[in-house]
Amino acid sequence: MYKKKKYHFKIKEYTMKNHFIYVTIILLFSLGFLESAENFPIIKKCDKKLILDGVPNESFWQKAVELKLKEKVLPGKNVEPASVKIVHDNKFIFISAVMIDTSATGPGFLDNKYKLSKRYGVKQAGSDYLGVMLDLGMHGYFEYMNIFVDANGGFSSFGSWPKHASSITTGETFKNSIQVATKINKGKNWTVEIKIPWIDILRHPKEGIPDHIGMNFRRTQWGDDLKTVKPRYTWNQAIDRNKKLMRKHYTHMVSWNPMPSAEIWTTQALDIFFQFIFPDEIGILKVEGGTLKNIVMKGDVKNIISLKDINFSKSNFVGWNNIYRLQRFGDKRPQEFPKVKTEALFLTKPKFKIDNLKFNSSPQVKSTNESVTVSFELSQPADVLVSVLDKNDKVIKVLGHGLLGPRAPIPFVKNSLKQTLTWNYMNAAGEKVSKGAYRIEVASGLMPSVKRVIPMVLEKRDKAKWPQMLDLENMPKPNPSKKSIGKHDHGGGGGIHMAFDHEKNELYLPGYRVHDAESGEHKRTFTFRHPERTSNVASGELSIYQGNFYIAGWNEVWKVDNKAKPINFSSLNRTFIPNFFGGHSNPRRGQGMGPDGSLYIIHHYMPHGNKSTDISRIGPDGKILNFGLVNLHRLTASGLHVDSRGNIYVGVPIKPQLGSLPEEIKGNLSKFGNQVFGAIYGSIAKFQPSGGRLVWDKKAKALCGYRNAKGYKSSPLRLEGAEWVLPGMSPVLPRARGKSELRCPCRRGDFDIDEVDRIFIPDGIMGRVHIADPAGNVIMSIGQRGYDINKMHLKWPIYVVACKKYLFIGDFLHEKCLQISLKYKISEIVAIDTKAL
Repeated sequence: MYKKKKYHFKIKEYTMKNHFIYVTIILLFSLGFLESAENFPIIKKCDKKLILDGVPNESFWQKAVELKLKEKVLPGKNVEPASVKIVHDNKFIFISAVMIDTSATGPGFLDNKYKLSKRYGVKQAGSDYLGVMLDLGMHGYFEYMNIFVDANGGFSSFGSWPKHASSITTGETFKNSIQVATKINKGKNWTVEIKIPWIDILRHPKEGIPDHIGMNFRRTQWGDDLKTVKPRYTWNQAIDRNKKLMRKHYTHMVSWNPMPSAEIWTTQALDIFFQFIFPDEIGILKVEGGTLKNIVMKGDVKNIISLKDINFSKSNFVGWNNIYRLQRFGDKRPQEFPKVKTEALFLTKPKFKIDNLKFNSSPQVKSTNESVTVSFELSQPADVLVSVLDKNDKVIKVLGHGLLGPRAPIPFVKNSLKQTLTWNYMNAAGEKVSKGAYRIEVASGLMPSVKRVIPMVLEKRDKAKWPQMLDLENMPKPNPSKKSIGKHDHGGGGGIHMAFDHEKNELYLPGYRVHDAESGEHKRTFTFRHPERTSNVASGELSIYQGNFYIAGWNEVWKVDNKAKPINFSSLNRTFIPNFFGGHSNPRRGQGMGPDGSLYIIHHYMPHGNKSTDISRIGPDGKILNFGLVNLHRLTASGLHVDSRGNIYVGVPIKPQLGSLPEEIKGNLSKFGNQVFGAIYGSIAKFQPSGGRLVWDKKAKALCGYRNAKGYKSSPLRLEGAEWVLPGMSPVLPRARGKSELRCPCRRGDFDIDEVDRIFIPDGIMGRVHIADPAGNVIMSIGQRGYDINKMHLKWPIYVVACKKYLFIGDFLHEKCLQISLKYKISEIVAIDTKAL
C-alpha cells in the first residue's frame, strides 16, 4: 500500500516576529513535498463496464488503487474512517468511496428549512460531503477542478477559481456530464460512485491522457453540529458557517493528502473560508497508459515565482497558497529570451515638415518567380508606407511603415532617402497568395483630417465627478466611503470598448453599437448573451479576425460570429477557452490578434492570489501555442496588440527614470499634481515575437515601474526581449490601493495598431493621440484639449481603433467618436507583373 509522508506543524497567530518562520516552513514543505515517481500510487486501466448504482461492490473495482482518508485537518470532532478507490479507461475516470457513519441519524445534509441561497452548490457545501480535487497539470482544461457530492446524490462541480454564479455554467462547462450515484446504509455508511469524462477535463482530449495527475479527497462529517451553526454563502460561492466559526469546518474534516497548514492559517487570518476557492495540497498519482507528459516538479520554487514579488502580509496570504500549486507541475513559461538592448525613448515632437515633400524617384517594381522588389527615393526625411494591395484595394501585406532617418524601422535602410523593399508573394498570415491583380502603393507624408463625428451611447456618468473638462490639477477621485470603485464612477462607456471589423468595414462602439465605417451610420446592436447564461459575458474586450469574434469574459474567452452566435474552437469542441484569469485583474486587461489569426491575451499566471501579469498566444483552434510568452510580474497592463511581423506591444506603467510627464505640464503642477499624473502616465513596450519578461533590478538606471499593489513607489527594472519603451500613453492605471486620493476612477486607455503597422497611442490627459512607427518614432500628435471636437479639440480620448483609411477616437467626456481620415501628401500605385505568379 502506498504510504505518504506526513507534514504536521502548528499554526500560531500571525505576527511579524514569526513572519520569516512561516516563509521557511512553506519553502521546506514545498521542497520535501514530491517523492520519486516510482512511489506514486498508480491509477490502473480497466476494460470492464461499470453499473453506476452507488454501491462499489462489483469486480470492476478489483484493480482500483485504494486511498485512505485519515489525515485530520484540525483537532476536534471525531470523523469516522473513509476510503476512496480510483480506476480509469480511455473515456472516463471512475471514483468510488465508502464513508463510515455509525450515527443514529446518518449523514447530514442541508434542505429547504435552512432558507438556503439559490446559488449553485450551496447544499453540498454545507452538508456532509465527499470532496474530489483534481489537477491535470499543463494538460488540464481547468487549473484544477472540484467536485462535491452529498449523501443524497446531489453534487456540484467547479472548474478553477473564481466560480461565480454568473460565470461559466455547469451545462456549458461539463457538456458530457459527470454522473454520480450514492447509497445510504443507515447505521453503517454511505457510499458513492462517480464517473468523470476525460473529454470534459482535458484541454485537448484528442491528444491522449496525461501520465501523471494530481488528486486529493476530503470527507466532512458534521454530526450534531450541522444544526447548531448557520451556513453563510459568500459572493464567490465559498461557504463558511457563521464567519467566527470557520475553523469549525476543519475540525469535522479528514483528507487523503495532508492539507497545507498555510491554507488553514490563511483562512483564520482573513476570515474567509477557501473551500471552493483554492485546491487542497494535491498528491501525485501515476496514470497507467497515460501518454501526455506532465513534468513533476521537485520543489525548485526560485525558477517559478520570485518570492520578492510576494507580499507576505495578512492582506496577501492568498499568494502563499499558490506556492503549493506552482510546485506540482512544470512552469511552461519561457525562461530565456534573445539578448536585446531595450531603448528608453522619450516623447519628442517631430522636426520635419512635409510642405515640399515629393518623390525624387518614383516607385519602380521588378518581378521574378520568387519575389517583387519596389524602389523609390524621397526628397526629404518623412514617414513612408509601402503596402501590397489586391484588386479591391485591400491590404494583402505591409512591406514597411516608418520614419526614414537614423532610427528607420526594419526593413528600411537607416539614414537613406533611397529605399528598396521586397515582397515574396506571401500575405500577412505567411501564406502564398493566389494568382490575381496586385499592386504596390508607396505613400508618404501623413495628413490627418476630420471626416465626421459619430455619437456614442454611454453608461450613466457621475457628472459631479466628471465635469465637462478635466482639471489638470484635480483628477476625479473615488468616493472615499466606498471600498471599491463604483459602476458610475467611471467616465462612461459600457459593454465593449471599441473594435474594428476589417472584413466588413464596420466600427464597434461602446454599448455594442455597430456603425458603417464609410457613412458612420448605425447599422445594428451587437449583443452576446449565451443561451445558458443569465448575464452578458462581455467584459469590454473584443477582437475580430476574418469573421471570428473573440470576446473576453471574466476568466475565459468566447468565440462567436458577427451575429453573436457561439462558434466552437475546433481543438476544444467548446465555444470558450477557460483558465485565463482576468477576474480581480482590472486594469490587467487586453487582447489582440496576430497576423496568422492567433489570439494574444493578458491574464494572471495563477488565479486571484497570484498578481502576476502574463501574455499568452492561442491558436485559432483554441490550442495554447505559447503560454506566458511575456511575463510582467506584478505590473499591470493596459491594452495588447500585435503588428504584421508578430511583434508584441503592451501598455504598461513603466517610464524612464528621468520622468515622462508631457513638457506642457512639467513644472506647472504642485507636488500632488505631479504624483497624480506620474501615477497614471504610462508607456508602450515593444517585445519581439519570441516574447520577454520584466526583471526588478536595483542596479537598472533607464526604466522604473510601479511594483507594489499599495502606494505609488516606483522601482528600477529592466526588460528582457523588449526593443523599446515609449512613454506618453494615458491613462495607464497601476493597481494601487493605498493613497485613495491618488486613485483615478477612470477606465484604462487602449491603443491600437492597424493593418499597416501604424501605432495609435491615446493621451487622454492632454487630449491628443500620438501616431508612431514600429521603431517607436513619433510621426505626429493630433488633437488638443478643448471643447470643439470638429476642430480636433478633445476632452478625454482614451480609446482608439484604426484601419488603413481611418482613425476612430473615442472621447468619453464629449460622448462622441471622432472619425479621422488618414490621407497622404504624396502617393503612387504601381501594378505588378502577375506572370511571375
